[in-house]
Amino acid sequence: FCDNTVLNIHYIKYISTVQCVRYRSHSAAQIPARQPSEAVAHFDYPTSMTVPNPGDLSQRCLWGGAATCVVPTRMVDVSDIRQVPDNQEVFMDTEANQTFIFEIVEHDVTVPDEECGRYIFEDLVSENEAESYALETVTTLEPAKVPYVPAAAYRCLVRGRQVIRQGHEVKDTDVLLAILRFPWVQSDLIISMCTPAAAPELCVQALAIMAEALSSLQILLWDLFGGGSQ
Repeated sequence: FCDNTVLNIHYIKYISTVQCVRYRSHSAAQIPARQPSEAVAHFDYPTSMTVPNPGDLSQRCLWGGAATCVVPTRMVDVSDIRQVPDNQEVFMDTEANQTFIFEIVEHDVTVPDEECGRYIFEDLVSENEAESYALETVTTLEPAKVPYVPAAAYRCLVRGRQVIRQGHEVKDTDVLLAILRFPWVQSDLIISMCTPAAAPELCVQALAIMAEALSSLQILLWDLFGGGSQ
């Protein structure tokens, strides 16, 4: 059962005041060279018993019921308010200025699995025209962390920060990305959570929310990706 009742799929460019801008599939050579302030590190992905409480969660339908996943109850479905790109499902908490985005993108065969975390994060840096950034961690996830997704999928979790200018404001944003690669349907699924870095307790909780989302994610109709079947 999914509790979001309006499942309109539309198009608009901008999502929220906290931006996780669309990832575009293109060659790595097209990404402007930028120097991160921290090197890539690796960390042990925590279990649900060791991360903070994610708060109240509810199961939501994605793409008209083609997929399901738990999302914080406090977050609203942006498609109930305004248009979103048809390859995205967007949820947000306007009070916390936090967004949670599910996005289907074309699988780029030129980017190896072991490089896709950095590549997609830095592509986001370029799209956001971030003034500075830090890529903090890139972690390959075990199949058990995403139990309802085929084990053949490559799975990784990326965490970093970006300083983005929006008008006269400069926003320091904590960015958490889960990347699931499905080459057999020529698609990838990117799940992103963007949180103001000035709210450290929410940044920590975001990891717990992402863990719960990944552990509950189910693809019910693989035709969603348009490139074949499971």
